[in-house]
Amino acid sequence: SPAAEREVPSPPPPRPANVGSPECPSVGSAGHHLGLCHPCDFVDRGFCRAGPECKFCHLCGAVERNRRKSQRRKLAREMERQRKQAAAPAM
Repeated sequence: SPAAEREVPSPPPPRPANVGSPECPSVGSAGHHLGLCHPCDFVDRGFCRAGPECKFCHLCGAVERNRRKSQRRKLAREMERQRKQAAAPAM
């Protein structure tokens, strides 16, 4: 039946127990010590509206955020260079 073919959505991941504490100020900060987090662009500006429920890390500072953005730009440039190189006719 069509109802049996529908996928059941998976539950959201469990919220870390210490969210909201200085060690884990947001949900997204849980992977910070493993380097698995993504910095919040708003927390250092003082207006992250999501607060402890934010899926981005509130422990990474502006330096880390800028370093990761620079890394993403370098990767994008390299991928574009390789794409153009692959598309160029071989001589």
